[in-house]
Amino acid sequence: MFSLKIHGPSAASAVVVWELTIQCQIADAAYRRLEEYARVQLTRDYFSAAPHPKTVVDFFSDCAVFLSAAGVISKIVFPRCRRPTKTAVVRSRKLKDFLGVSDLPILRDLGLRNAFEHIDERLDEEIEKNPDGVFVQYHIARTAPPAGLILKRFDPKTKTLSYLGTALALDSCFSEIKQVEAGLKTAEERVWREGGLR
Repeated sequence: MFSLKIHGPSAASAVVVWELTIQCQIADAAYRRLEEYARVQLTRDYFSAAPHPKTVVDFFSDCAVFLSAAGVISKIVFPRCRRPTKTAVVRSRKLKDFLGVSDLPILRDLGLRNAFEHIDERLDEEIEKNPDGVFVQYHIARTAPPAGLILKRFDPKTKTLSYLGTALALDSCFSEIKQVEAGLKTAEERVWREGGLR
């Protein structure tokens, strides 16, 4: 069993920074496996000793983990509700300052996460449009399949993940996550020194 406890006047803010740290580490672990999988696909180095997904389910599990972690990071740094609370607005402003980032366009938008979360609604729309069409459940290759609606696709050469046509370049997204991660140590120090994110 493992438990990490914190208390004090800046504890609530420190927890936010810790959560960002954990989500960056989760994204990093998933990205490293996806990166190795892409390398193996391109080099045909199937005897690689480095950990990489062995099955399609493993592969898309890592995709889901990466997207989930990126989504949490996005929501903490860029609250997106219609009317964000004053607390969320102040937290976002201070956090960006503490992290030393102004705008991270991919994390701020992260359209693929929405496509991934609402895949049931998008599937219903596509099936209504073309109930007798050709559907490709998943496709992992450098070239697109010749025909059909592609639900999930990964291009190992560009490391681009697509869900129903909405694409995310994993390298670009991961680069923004690393920018967040780079500012976290300073952010934690400033949280304690300057009295938090409120």
